[in-house]
Amino acid sequence: MSEEVESVVPSKGMSRRTVVTGALWTVPAVMVATAAPAYALSCAPGRWSAIGRGKMLSGGLFNLNLDTLVSANGVIASVPNQVTETGVIHGPNAEADPDIHDNPLSLTALGAVTVTATGLTTTVSQLLGLIASAPDGTGLLNQYSYAESIGLSRGASGYVTDNGTIRVAPGGGYPKVASLNLKQFLTPLLGSATTGFLANVTDLTLDVGAVAGRAILEQMCNTVVTPDGYHLTREYLVAYLRLLLTSPLIGNIVTAVASGVNVADLNVDTDALLDALGEIPVIGDVVAALVAAAAQPTVKVSANVGQITTALTSSPLGSSTAIVTDLGGGTVTIDVASLLGSAFPGGSSSMANSLPANSILFVDYALPTDTLSNQLAQIQNEIITRIASHVSVEISFSILFGATTLKVAGTLADLLNGTATITATLAGLPVINGPVTNAALATVGNIIKGGLLATGGVINVALVALNELLASIFDALKNILNITLNVQNLPEENNNPQTPYNHTPGPARWNAGGAQALPAGRYDVAALGLTAVGALNVLDLFLARGSVGPHAEQA
Repeated sequence: MSEEVESVVPSKGMSRRTVVTGALWTVPAVMVATAAPAYALSCAPGRWSAIGRGKMLSGGLFNLNLDTLVSANGVIASVPNQVTETGVIHGPNAEADPDIHDNPLSLTALGAVTVTATGLTTTVSQLLGLIASAPDGTGLLNQYSYAESIGLSRGASGYVTDNGTIRVAPGGGYPKVASLNLKQFLTPLLGSATTGFLANVTDLTLDVGAVAGRAILEQMCNTVVTPDGYHLTREYLVAYLRLLLTSPLIGNIVTAVASGVNVADLNVDTDALLDALGEIPVIGDVVAALVAAAAQPTVKVSANVGQITTALTSSPLGSSTAIVTDLGGGTVTIDVASLLGSAFPGGSSSMANSLPANSILFVDYALPTDTLSNQLAQIQNEIITRIASHVSVEISFSILFGATTLKVAGTLADLLNGTATITATLAGLPVINGPVTNAALATVGNIIKGGLLATGGVINVALVALNELLASIFDALKNILNITLNVQNLPEENNNPQTPYNHTPGPARWNAGGAQALPAGRYDVAALGLTAVGALNVLDLFLARGSVGPHAEQA
């Protein structure tokens, strides 16, 4: 059962709530800020200046600078003086020590702000699809800041409470906080909405589950106990990431299958077919005569288009896999954690809150090499499974002016199960006319299946077109538009605990010479970043950011 653990620093009576993982969490997430012992915290009130910030939305968004945009303001707390910084404000509480503020990001004014770039004119609300509240009414875009003169600061934003605690997920799981319109993001980066693979994309979004970023910095004045002289903790939460693709190529698969299973003479491997039929004793002599005459079959397949369409569209394909294809809705939904999970340290669940700082998806954790080939095989097999009972198959041979004949008939499902109705004659004499059950017929069924799915066939062409589109999207997320989790500057400074990292010093925007260079002693974390590769002044967006420092000892 989920619970909140409360620890109290005796010298100030300050409560710090910590969320502990439990059954209600849909991902394993422990966002912990434990209290230091009193003797290690031996900083007296008034000894330090401190600053904490929470900012839900920051960075560069094409023509917009969200670090300075008033409607994207976050909150700041500071002691002993009220520090003024662009992009964050004090309030709504009165200034005090500790100084504490919380204020959610308002979508009212922000949503109508216009975003412009090459081939793109939209609004922030259309581009980001931010959602202010969960279905249960809890806020998703909260911003929290805390500063106290004992040398303690905290900053958090996203799915956090009014005291900076990460919210426990409701029983129904984490809510969605944003639906990022990746087609619109990619349009200026590729040149137009019809450039390259975008021509086959009606819509492409990244649905983002509840996010949170939190930073905590506290000075440790007893350096005998804590030689570093400080504790720095930075944490993130990204409950889930789901790509949602809408494309005409998805609906084309239904049309292709309906066409592919209505063929007067399907091309199959004749030698393999005769070899399989020769394994059935009752027609052994007939097959031998056909082989000797180099007979060629006529393989007719047929099906009711309505039945095929219903079978394919009644429910999504691949419902238990990372890539779910809804042929009826014309969409593909991709769970990113499951897709890349084998590349993550700790598996797919680690994406939520355990990846090293500055983890770039599809770069640091590459798409497994067999993903798309497995996807093609999986969707082919599921299509055959769904339609097999609706597809009629008739295999006919005839030689010697009709004196020797062989006909095998049944549904594709019958054949795959090893049954069929067989009619045969040899030199004008009847051999069999009735049902036959033999394992060799399952081989025949698989030969027919292979003919339906043959490379270059109408079904294969449609499936490969979708697979190639997915490959292009994954390639774009590697080489054009990067998704980064646990975004931090100077991640090597974390010491409570020390945490791994993939890149340092962190985002170019936050480094010296960047658009928002951070001063020495300031430490930020954002749950999620979206960055244009090689065009940092065009797009470097951050969601759910917490910030602390710099601290300075007072004279």
